This record gives sequence, structure tokens and C-alpha cells, in this order.
Amino acid sequence: MPNRVWHLADIDTPRGQVAVMLVRSGWQCDYAEVATVLRKFGRSRQIVLTTSRIEQEELNSAGRVVIPLASVAKLDAQGLWLERETLIEHYLRGVNQARKLLLHPTLKSDQQLWFELGPDNAWLRVNSRTVRLWGKQRLFVASIARAHIRNQPHRRLADAVNDAGYEGDVRSLHQICSRRDFREVIGIADGFVWIRDDVQ
Repeated sequence: MPNRVWHLADIDTPRGQVAVMLVRSGWQCDYAEVATVLRKFGRSRQIVLTTSRIEQEELNSAGRVVIPLASVAKLDAQGLWLERETLIEHYLRGVNQARKLLLHPTLKSDQQLWFELGPDNAWLRVNSRTVRLWGKQRLFVASIARAHIRNQPHRRLADAVNDAGYEGDVRSLHQICSRRDFREVIGIADGFVWIRDDVQ
């Protein structure tokens, strides 16, 4: 959309491709028209950066995370720089808010999660899939679950590894558990981990 909407990039993620769009906001901006353009763009998952700090409700949609550009970028003599970790954090938070959640039995009635962690962290149930946890795996998953309960849609891998008491340089889920079922319920990307909500 000339002088209003730009397609900046496509990002490959463990969950598929995400389009990064930029919307130039302003007093004369017809956000309903912009939303139509974004919908017709042909990507079901989008990060929409806006030049406005004010959230525009018309742009909200399933699969679309709207982020003010000023909260994830800085301008200096070298140009405009996106702060990657901040962008990832905003994106994951937006995805988390859009999830279809299941009631978690250990939370207050107004809190919801899509997973259940068993007594003594002995198992993790996501939808109908139950995964047994052993040793430090229990502490690792409990650390991630606590982040979700605090409404943080992800946990830094290094922090979860530290909470579980692992020693050495742990950079992959395979180092924590070689079982495939474990790696199918725990997501990992760009140094962050989370309990997946798309498990069948």
C-alpha cells in the first residue's frame, strides 16, 4: 500500500513463516483499509510494526501481532536497528495472548493455561499428550511453567537450565532429554523455550 504499508521481510520460525510488515500511522490513516490490505497479503502469521505508540484495534487479528516500532527499535548515526530479543519477546507475548487456552486446575478461576503439570512435576500434559519427566527435567519444565503462570509467554533457555541445576553449556533440548515426545511439547527458538500450545 503506497506510503502506508510495507512488507519488510519473511522470517522462518519453528512454527512456520512469519511476515514482518510496517505501517506508517497518522491522523489520516484509515486503519480498516490497512487491516484489509494485511488480510489480503496472503500470510496467516504477521508481525506488524507501527509508527504509532497507540494500539489500533482495527489491526488486531488472529495470527497478527501488532508492535509499536519505537518499543523494539532504536535510531542512531548508523541507521535504524531492530532489537531482536525485544522484538521476539513482544511477538511471543502477543502470540500467547491470542492462544486458545484451557483452564488449569491449580490457578485462580480468572487465570488459564493450556497445559497441566503433575504432582512433584512428574508429568506434563498438553492437550491429550502426557509426557513423563525425570530428574532435572522436572525442574526445567517447572521453570518454564512458572513463567507461563506469571503471564510470560516464554523463558530464556539459560534461565530454565540454571533453575534446573544443569552444569556445562546446554544449548539444545536434546541435551536435556533425548526423547522425541519431550521435544514435541517444548518449543525452542532464539534462546527461548516455552510449552507448546499446538500439540495434537
